[in-house]
Amino acid sequence: MQDNWDNPSTDSERTKDFIGETIGILSFRALHDNDPLTRKHAVYMLGQAKEPESIDTCIKALRDPEKAVRGQAVWALAEIGEPSSERLISLLKDPDWKVRYRAAETLGMMKEKRAVGPLIGLVSDENDHVRYMAVKSLGGIGSMEARESITVCQQDKNPYVRRMSETALSIIGKKGNPLL
Repeated sequence: MQDNWDNPSTDSERTKDFIGETIGILSFRALHDNDPLTRKHAVYMLGQAKEPESIDTCIKALRDPEKAVRGQAVWALAEIGEPSSERLISLLKDPDWKVRYRAAETLGMMKEKRAVGPLIGLVSDENDHVRYMAVKSLGGIGSMEARESITVCQQDKNPYVRRMSETALSIIGKKGNPLL
């Protein structure tokens, strides 16, 4: 049997196979390589591919012991976009504060309006890093319904949370009132 190199459907199948194999290799490297820089770059490439099949790997990379890998996973999930939203929203309840923080960060970058309610719940999180990122993300999303919850954070014991609440309220005010 001869390959038909001029057949577009065959080319399309080969491309899909190649992409699938590449994502498989990158996913393995992202999760199992001993070198954190290799893991970080593999996650970066998964984000560039923007393939929903990479979501599981990027979610797992949010738990990587290396901060740079977790940060890259945020960008990769934001690049993949909406297909990762539901999984990220569910991670806002994760017992690990670093995972809650990174999920909130990603949802804010995506400006995911469906996350507003769950993010409002995080402004009273026990961890100040999580509160900070919840407020920042709510400000980035620009939802008027978050104003009251963010206003409460102006009295937070952490000065960074207080400052971010002022910034977020300013951003939301400008989005809600174009004359500001």
